[in-house]
Amino acid sequence: FASLDGLAVGELLTPRLNPRPAGLRFLNDASAFALGARHTVHTGSGRLVAITLGTGIGSAFLDRGRIVEDDPRVPPEGRVDLLTVDGRPLEDTVSPRAMTARYTDRTGRPVDGLRELTALAVADTTARDIITSALRTLGDTLAPWLTAFEADTVVFGGSITAAWPLIGPPLHAGLTHHDPRLARLTLSVRDDGEDQALLGAAVFAARRA
Repeated sequence: FASLDGLAVGELLTPRLNPRPAGLRFLNDASAFALGARHTVHTGSGRLVAITLGTGIGSAFLDRGRIVEDDPRVPPEGRVDLLTVDGRPLEDTVSPRAMTARYTDRTGRPVDGLRELTALAVADTTARDIITSALRTLGDTLAPWLTAFEADTVVFGGSITAAWPLIGPPLHAGLTHHDPRLARLTLSVRDDGEDQALLGAAVFAARRA
Protein backbone atom coordinates (compact mmCIF):
# COMPACT_ATOMS: atom_id res chain seq x y z
CA PHE A 1 0.00 0.00 0.00
CA ALA A 2 2.91 2.38 0.56
CA SER A 3 3.56 2.35 -3.20
CA LEU A 4 0.07 3.80 -3.76
CA ASP A 5 0.69 6.81 -1.52
CA GLY A 6 -0.03 10.00 -3.42
CA LEU A 7 -1.55 8.26 -6.44
CA ALA A 8 -5.04 9.06 -7.73
CA VAL A 9 -6.08 5.41 -7.68
CA GLY A 10 -9.58 6.05 -8.99
CA GLU A 11 -8.36 8.04 -11.99
CA LEU A 12 -5.76 5.41 -12.82
CA LEU A 13 -8.11 2.45 -12.38
CA THR A 14 -11.19 3.73 -14.21
CA PRO A 15 -9.86 3.57 -17.82
CA ARG A 16 -8.59 0.02 -17.20
CA LEU A 17 -12.07 -1.33 -16.36
CA ASN A 18 -14.34 -2.76 -19.03
CA PRO A 19 -17.05 -1.62 -19.20
CA ARG A 20 -15.77 1.71 -18.01
CA PRO A 21 -17.74 2.96 -14.99
CA ALA A 22 -19.15 6.44 -14.75
CA GLY A 23 -17.31 6.80 -11.45
CA LEU A 24 -15.75 4.96 -8.54
CA ARG A 25 -16.38 5.32 -4.82
CA PHE A 26 -14.07 4.04 -2.12
CA LEU A 27 -15.03 2.80 1.33
CA ASN A 28 -13.03 1.52 4.29
CA ASP A 29 -13.40 -2.27 4.56
CA ALA A 30 -14.55 -2.15 8.19
CA SER A 31 -17.24 0.39 7.26
CA ALA A 32 -18.36 -1.85 4.40
CA PHE A 33 -18.53 -4.80 6.79
CA ALA A 34 -20.62 -2.75 9.22
CA LEU A 35 -23.10 -1.66 6.55
CA GLY A 36 -23.41 -5.21 5.26
CA ALA A 37 -23.94 -6.70 8.71
CA ARG A 38 -26.56 -4.10 9.56
CA HIS A 39 -28.37 -4.71 6.28
CA THR A 40 -28.30 -8.48 6.78
CA VAL A 41 -29.31 -9.05 10.38
CA HIS A 42 -29.36 -5.79 12.32
CA THR A 43 -31.71 -3.51 10.42
CA GLY A 44 -33.37 -2.49 13.68
CA SER A 45 -30.15 -1.40 15.35
CA GLY A 46 -29.97 2.30 16.16
CA ARG A 47 -26.27 2.45 16.90
CA LEU A 48 -24.12 -0.40 15.65
CA VAL A 49 -20.37 -0.74 16.09
CA ALA A 50 -18.36 -3.15 13.95
CA ILE A 51 -14.94 -4.44 14.98
CA THR A 52 -12.80 -6.51 12.63
CA LEU A 53 -9.94 -8.53 14.06
CA GLY A 54 -7.53 -9.85 11.49
CA THR A 55 -4.03 -8.67 10.64
CA GLY A 56 -4.90 -5.55 12.61
CA ILE A 57 -8.00 -3.96 14.11
CA GLY A 58 -10.66 -2.25 12.02
CA SER A 59 -13.76 -0.44 13.23
CA ALA A 60 -16.84 1.44 12.14
CA PHE A 61 -19.55 3.27 14.07
CA LEU A 62 -23.03 3.48 12.53
CA ASP A 63 -25.80 5.76 13.78
CA ARG A 64 -29.02 4.53 12.10
CA GLY A 65 -26.95 3.32 9.17
CA ARG A 66 -24.86 6.49 8.84
CA ILE A 67 -21.09 6.12 9.19
CA VAL A 68 -19.87 8.34 12.03
CA GLU A 69 -16.22 9.42 11.90
CA ASP A 70 -16.06 13.04 13.09
CA ASP A 71 -17.88 13.05 16.42
CA PRO A 72 -16.72 13.27 20.07
CA ARG A 73 -18.63 10.05 20.78
CA VAL A 74 -16.25 8.00 18.61
CA PRO A 75 -12.44 7.65 18.41
CA PRO A 76 -10.59 9.85 15.92
CA GLU A 77 -11.86 9.05 12.41
CA GLY A 78 -13.96 6.29 14.00
CA ARG A 79 -10.79 4.16 14.19
CA VAL A 80 -10.07 2.16 17.31
CA ASP A 81 -6.62 1.29 15.91
CA LEU A 82 -5.65 4.90 16.69
CA LEU A 83 -6.34 4.33 20.40
CA THR A 84 -3.48 3.67 22.80
CA VAL A 85 -2.83 1.42 25.79
CA ASP A 86 -0.18 2.62 28.24
CA GLY A 87 1.06 5.09 25.66
CA ARG A 88 1.41 2.53 22.86
CA PRO A 89 -0.89 1.81 19.90
CA LEU A 90 -3.70 -0.61 20.73
CA GLU A 91 -2.49 -2.94 17.96
CA ASP A 92 0.79 -3.39 19.86
CA THR A 93 -1.27 -5.30 22.44
CA VAL A 94 -4.26 -6.84 20.67
CA SER A 95 -3.25 -7.67 17.09
CA PRO A 96 -2.29 -11.22 16.05
CA ARG A 97 1.19 -9.87 15.32
CA ALA A 98 1.54 -8.64 18.90
CA MET A 99 0.12 -11.80 20.48
CA THR A 100 2.28 -14.21 18.50
CA ALA A 101 5.39 -12.10 19.18
CA ARG A 102 4.58 -12.11 22.89
CA TYR A 103 4.26 -15.89 22.87
CA THR A 104 7.67 -16.24 21.20
CA ASP A 105 9.23 -13.83 23.68
CA ARG A 106 7.89 -15.83 26.64
CA THR A 107 8.54 -19.33 25.35
CA GLY A 108 11.29 -18.99 22.76
CA ARG A 109 9.10 -20.89 20.30
CA PRO A 110 7.97 -19.25 17.05
CA VAL A 111 4.30 -19.53 16.19
CA ASP A 112 2.81 -19.17 12.73
CA GLY A 113 -0.05 -16.75 13.18
CA LEU A 114 -3.10 -16.56 15.35
CA ARG A 115 -4.64 -19.79 14.08
CA GLU A 116 -1.73 -21.77 15.50
CA LEU A 117 -1.71 -19.72 18.70
CA THR A 118 -5.39 -20.37 19.37
CA ALA A 119 -4.89 -24.06 18.64
CA LEU A 120 -2.05 -24.14 21.18
CA ALA A 121 -4.25 -22.37 23.75
CA VAL A 122 -6.36 -25.51 24.20
CA ALA A 123 -3.57 -27.07 26.27
CA ASP A 124 -0.92 -24.34 26.57
CA THR A 125 -1.58 -21.97 29.48
CA THR A 126 0.91 -19.40 28.16
CA ALA A 127 -0.89 -19.12 24.85
CA ARG A 128 -4.25 -18.97 26.61
CA ASP A 129 -3.07 -16.30 29.06
CA ILE A 130 -1.72 -14.12 26.24
CA ILE A 131 -4.97 -14.29 24.28
CA THR A 132 -7.10 -13.74 27.38
CA SER A 133 -5.07 -10.72 28.48
CA ALA A 134 -5.11 -9.13 25.02
CA LEU A 135 -8.85 -9.54 24.50
CA ARG A 136 -9.68 -8.28 27.98
CA THR A 137 -7.56 -5.22 27.18
CA LEU A 138 -9.54 -4.76 23.98
CA GLY A 139 -12.77 -4.87 25.98
CA ASP A 140 -11.43 -2.35 28.49
CA THR A 141 -10.36 -0.04 25.65
CA LEU A 142 -13.59 -0.26 23.68
CA ALA A 143 -15.92 0.07 26.65
CA PRO A 144 -15.83 3.87 27.21
CA TRP A 145 -16.43 4.50 23.51
CA LEU A 146 -19.32 2.05 23.33
CA THR A 147 -20.83 3.77 26.36
CA ALA A 148 -20.31 7.25 24.90
CA PHE A 149 -21.78 6.21 21.55
CA GLU A 150 -24.70 4.48 23.31
CA ALA A 151 -24.17 1.45 21.10
CA ASP A 152 -26.84 -1.24 21.22
CA THR A 153 -25.11 -3.78 18.96
CA VAL A 154 -21.48 -4.75 18.39
CA VAL A 155 -20.64 -7.01 15.45
CA PHE A 156 -17.28 -8.77 15.25
CA GLY A 157 -15.70 -10.03 12.06
CA GLY A 158 -12.30 -11.07 10.72
CA SER A 159 -10.19 -14.19 10.98
CA ILE A 160 -9.98 -14.12 14.76
CA THR A 161 -13.70 -14.78 15.10
CA ALA A 162 -13.06 -18.46 14.33
CA ALA A 163 -11.75 -18.64 17.91
CA TRP A 164 -14.76 -16.84 19.41
CA PRO A 165 -15.34 -19.43 22.20
CA LEU A 166 -11.83 -18.54 23.41
CA ILE A 167 -11.81 -14.78 22.83
CA GLY A 168 -15.45 -13.92 23.57
CA PRO A 169 -15.43 -14.39 27.38
CA PRO A 170 -12.38 -12.19 28.17
CA LEU A 171 -13.61 -9.55 25.73
CA HIS A 172 -17.01 -9.50 27.42
CA ALA A 173 -15.32 -9.37 30.84
CA GLY A 174 -13.32 -6.32 29.80
CA LEU A 175 -16.44 -4.56 28.55
CA THR A 176 -18.53 -5.19 31.65
CA HIS A 177 -15.66 -4.48 34.06
CA HIS A 178 -15.64 -0.92 32.76
CA ASP A 179 -19.42 -0.50 32.73
CA PRO A 180 -21.82 -3.23 33.93
CA ARG A 181 -24.52 -1.70 31.72
CA LEU A 182 -22.63 -3.00 28.69
CA ALA A 183 -23.78 -6.49 29.64
CA ARG A 184 -27.00 -5.53 27.83
CA LEU A 185 -25.16 -5.07 24.54
CA THR A 186 -25.97 -7.43 21.72
CA LEU A 187 -22.67 -9.05 20.69
CA SER A 188 -22.75 -10.73 17.30
CA VAL A 189 -20.12 -12.67 15.37
CA ARG A 190 -20.03 -12.93 11.58
CA ASP A 191 -17.80 -15.55 9.99
CA ASP A 192 -18.73 -14.37 6.48
CA GLY A 193 -17.02 -11.00 6.79
CA GLU A 194 -15.92 -10.74 3.16
CA ASP A 195 -19.47 -11.35 1.93
CA GLN A 196 -20.79 -8.76 4.38
CA ALA A 197 -18.21 -6.22 3.21
CA LEU A 198 -19.19 -6.74 -0.43
CA LEU A 199 -22.84 -6.30 0.48
CA GLY A 200 -22.02 -3.18 2.48
CA ALA A 201 -20.07 -1.73 -0.44
CA ALA A 202 -23.11 -2.28 -2.65
CA VAL A 203 -25.37 -0.60 -0.07
CA PHE A 204 -22.95 2.35 0.07
CA ALA A 205 -22.79 2.66 -3.73
CA ALA A 206 -26.56 2.45 -4.13
CA ARG A 207 -27.09 5.43 -1.84
CA ARG A 208 -25.49 7.68 -4.46
CA ALA A 209 -26.70 5.78 -7.51
